[in-house]
Amino acid sequence: MNILDGLNEEQIEAVKHIYGPLLVVAGAGSGKTKVITHRVAYLISQKIAPNNILAVTFTNKAAEEMRGRIRKILSQGASFHNVQSFDNSSPWVKTFHALGARILREDGALFGINKNFSILDEDDGLKIIKTILKELDLKEETFSANRVKKFISSQKNRLITHNDFLEEAQGYFPKIMAEAWYRYEEKLKEQGLLDFDDLIVKTIFLFRRETEILKKYQNRWNFIHIDEYQDTNRPQYALSKMLAASHNNICVVGDSDQAIYSFRGADFTNILNFNKDWEDAKIVVLNKNYRSTKNILDAANASIAHNKTRIPKDLLNVKEDGEPAMLFIAENEIAEGEFVATTIKRILETKNQSIAVLLRTNFQSRIFEEFFLQSGISYEMLGIKFFERKEIKDILAYFKYALNRNDFLSFERMANSPNRGIGEKTLAKFFKKEDGISPQRKKELVRLMKIADDILENIKIMPCSACIKKVFEDSGYENYLLSLGEEGEKRGDNVKEVVSLAKKYDVFQGEEAVLKLLEESALLSGDDEIKENKNSVKITTVHAAKGLEFDIVFVVGLEEGLFPYHSYNDTDREMKLEEERRLFYVALTRAKKNLFLSCAKTRTIFGEKKANKTSKFLIEIKDKIIII
Repeated sequence: MNILDGLNEEQIEAVKHIYGPLLVVAGAGSGKTKVITHRVAYLISQKIAPNNILAVTFTNKAAEEMRGRIRKILSQGASFHNVQSFDNSSPWVKTFHALGARILREDGALFGINKNFSILDEDDGLKIIKTILKELDLKEETFSANRVKKFISSQKNRLITHNDFLEEAQGYFPKIMAEAWYRYEEKLKEQGLLDFDDLIVKTIFLFRRETEILKKYQNRWNFIHIDEYQDTNRPQYALSKMLAASHNNICVVGDSDQAIYSFRGADFTNILNFNKDWEDAKIVVLNKNYRSTKNILDAANASIAHNKTRIPKDLLNVKEDGEPAMLFIAENEIAEGEFVATTIKRILETKNQSIAVLLRTNFQSRIFEEFFLQSGISYEMLGIKFFERKEIKDILAYFKYALNRNDFLSFERMANSPNRGIGEKTLAKFFKKEDGISPQRKKELVRLMKIADDILENIKIMPCSACIKKVFEDSGYENYLLSLGEEGEKRGDNVKEVVSLAKKYDVFQGEEAVLKLLEESALLSGDDEIKENKNSVKITTVHAAKGLEFDIVFVVGLEEGLFPYHSYNDTDREMKLEEERRLFYVALTRAKKNLFLSCAKTRTIFGEKKANKTSKFLIEIKDKIIII
């Protein structure tokens, strides 16, 4: 097998560019993952050590797919006999957060970070904030936990410290936020916790202070690849630039037309300005689409051409012309739901196809779910995180506390999973080794400490999956779930699924295996939870569908105010409209064979019936669609 087999001219150009900065502008369905994986394989064929290559992406699913593809290329390549086996010397393929976690576990001690730190999830982060708001006697209506948490996150992503912010804080509100942030950091430090932002931000601060550590990683990774570069935020951009600064061998892949995550802090100007950051950058444009028919691409190209802030390109079809995009104008949302369900049922009666219904917002799903249930159409909602289920977090809390004895949140969850009737005040006293605990409660808590000690010993001698199974049984959690009847049995099945999932970590020894499991479970996104079940219709938001493809796609709710989504209070209306148009472009380019669009003349939202104007996005592509 030749590494360049099956690549088009532009893909080959990108793969063979070894030294110096490279920007690959990869349109939807143009084979961007193929370019990255083949480029990594090509570098190895040029006798570049695999472990000197780093590829960074955004989801565990994407990272796993990338690893698998690289492994397959290497295993099939006859020209790799002079390269160490993939398993013994591998390219580094990580998500941004997993990369930060790896660096901090290896060298964070220089920054006062314990290698066994726990990763704080969103729910537990909000719980800490709520505790702080109570301590400060602040009302939830004025200072909501969610608002405070978002504020702290936004400041961290400015790459400033609490002390930096304190110096600029003027007025009542900023000073209250500064105090809340200070207490938040203290509580995380006390418990050996890092939140998601810390994984990248503290890595940058570590590199700024310990330049020799930065040089260590610059020397380790001589060739860096960044996937979905348009979705990088300020810290991710800064980390990428720091790692590549000494050798300039950075390849970024992305598409300004698919930048849809500004609400997460993504800054798509990072990709627009790449050739300014790296003046000698080579630019390769991939505009051959291997996914969609010509008629679908014509509609997508006609839409995105209305955006001014972009890297200009038109997607070229490789597949046949196909059917035109169809538009159904419904009287109301009920008629829209009936149309979608009836059409899908008719399609599935003739041929099994992968089908998705794409929504602008989650609240739209109800009507489609109702019609699918009535019509006997199998469906699933995408984006629910498996590891956020209570029973999963309960079991993993035992391991988090066993490895990190300062983790009070995990200790608290462990102590009442199953419920042992131990209150928060009693737990706090025991945790801080204070008096005033009843003998009965103390006996129960001592037994919990014994369980934690046993887990630590078992980790050393037992496979990761066996440890989880043992804790499930010995803690009493299995019997507790069984006592809940059918619902408890289903929840118990979820824990058993974790045991199965953990088997892939059984190849690692001791703490390393459990830390890998805990880290991956904490960093999974909703995109990582998508099931490859072709027999069910997927209902999902357009944001969650990015990166996916389906034979047939329904894009629904195409009305002004809904898609594009906006309110009269929006500032920067034009900028937001362009992002909404990019979102529409992403929706259209998920479709491989057939595209159905729909809108409703009236729609009931929050109990109020409203007449709606047709989405301007439909008007912009009216010559590319047929009304049915």
